[in-house]
Amino acid sequence: MIDTKQASSHAVKLLPFLISFILYFIFEPYVGVFSSTALKCTPIISLTLYILMKEFDFGQDYKRSQMVLWGLIFSCGGDALLNVGLFPHGMALFGAAQIFYIRSFGWKPLKFWIGAIAYLAGIAVLSTIYDKLDKVLKIGVPIYSLLLETMCWRSLARIYQGGNFFNISCGIGGVLFLISDSLILLNMFILASPSAGVQFGIMLTYYLAQLGITLSTANECRALNSKSSAATIKNRMKNSRLHVNS
Repeated sequence: MIDTKQASSHAVKLLPFLISFILYFIFEPYVGVFSSTALKCTPIISLTLYILMKEFDFGQDYKRSQMVLWGLIFSCGGDALLNVGLFPHGMALFGAAQIFYIRSFGWKPLKFWIGAIAYLAGIAVLSTIYDKLDKVLKIGVPIYSLLLETMCWRSLARIYQGGNFFNISCGIGGVLFLISDSLILLNMFILASPSAGVQFGIMLTYYLAQLGITLSTANECRALNSKSSAATIKNRMKNSRLHVNS
C-alpha cells in the first residue's frame, strides 16, 4: 500500500511531467518543427528526472529503474527523430527502448498465453499494411512489432507477480504503448490522409503509456526503504540487548 506521505512525494516529482504534458497539447499545433520537437520530448525528459529524483543509483538494487531510465532516454531520441521525419531511425531507437523495458519487466511469471494473444494481434495488424511498406520498413516494422508485442506481454505478466498499483500501472502502460503505435500505423498507412484526431490519440496514449511504465519502478525505492527500516530496527534491538546484558 502507498501511504499519504509517499503518494505526495511521488506526486510532487511528477509535476514537471504533468505540466509539460499539458503544455504539449496546448502549444504543439501552433509552433515550428524545432519547438514542436522540444515540446514533444519534454514530458519524457520529465519522466527520466522523476526516476533520478526518487531514490535511485546505478547499483544492483535499482536494476528495474535503470532499465526504464534507458528506455526513456532512447524513447526521447526516437521522438525527436520521428518529429523531423526520420521514421526508420526513430523506430530503431524505440526498438532499443522496448528491449530495455522488456529487461526491466523480466520473464517471471511467463504467462505465455498473453504473449500468444499479443503476437496474433500483431500479425493481424501487420498483414493489413505490409504491402504498403517500402523495402526498409518491410524489414524494420516486423522486427519492431515483435519487440513491442513482447514488451506488452511482459508488462501484463507482471500483474501476476502481485496485483498492486505498480504492477497494474506497468500492464496498463504496455497496452497503451501498443495502442499508440497501432494508431501510428493507422494514420500513416491505412487512412487516406493523416487525421488530427488520431494524432491526438497517438500522443495521449503514448504519454500515459510512458507514465505507467515509469510508475512501475516506484516500489523499488519503497521496497528498499522497507528493508532499510527493518535493518535499522534490528540493529536497535541488538544494541538494546547488548546494553541490558552489560
